[in-house]
Amino acid sequence: MENSSEESQGLDRLLGRLAGRRAAKPRGGLPRERFVTGEARREHRGLIASRRTLTVLVSLGLVYACVDLLFPLGALGAISALTVAAAVVLLVTPLSEIALGAGTHYEVQYKTGARQLRKQRFEPSLGRFADVLLPLIVALLAQLAAFSSLHAWLSRGFAGSYSEALSPLAAVYYSLSTFSRAAVDIVPLSDGARALTGVQAILGWLAGAVVVATILAWLIRNLRPRRTSPATAW
Repeated sequence: MENSSEESQGLDRLLGRLAGRRAAKPRGGLPRERFVTGEARREHRGLIASRRTLTVLVSLGLVYACVDLLFPLGALGAISALTVAAAVVLLVTPLSEIALGAGTHYEVQYKTGARQLRKQRFEPSLGRFADVLLPLIVALLAQLAAFSSLHAWLSRGFAGSYSEALSPLAAVYYSLSTFSRAAVDIVPLSDGARALTGVQAILGWLAGAVVVATILAWLIRNLRPRRTSPATAW
């Protein structure tokens, strides 16, 4: 009888120890920490800096063109022409960044208990769709406003350039119609007005193609499955 009671007590002690070890064992694996190591390496940083600088400059040109429409500034109309040129460059910059793979490379280190893993991670410069839309919208609005300013300036400075004198609202209407290649009842009569209208029509066609190509390129890059870099342990 004593042996059986001693065996039962020993079995109870063993089961108690096993239960205590199981309760003390952490669930869900070992704790995992992540931190960035090394220096970040940015690809095509000049292109990224150019996009940001052009966005600011073209935004200022957009403000100037709107002010020039309401309060004609005379000889400063050349700024509108510079705004158009800068807006054209800004329009193609996001597509160039996506095509060239602009972004930042990071070396990320994971620590899992006593084991450490190191992975390479890449963040594109235009990671969010809003980052793509901002320069495109600014470039399109700047071209529209700058061409409106140029049409109004040409109509004021050279009478008879158009079939009717262009008020600020009429200049915006004519610029929008020319940019979208829609029918308009205002006709350019002088060589300068026809040349300006032709340049705007060509840029409007190119702008539509660039916008569609940029959006498709961003969707293809972000919707396709990304390959994860192999982890190295040490």
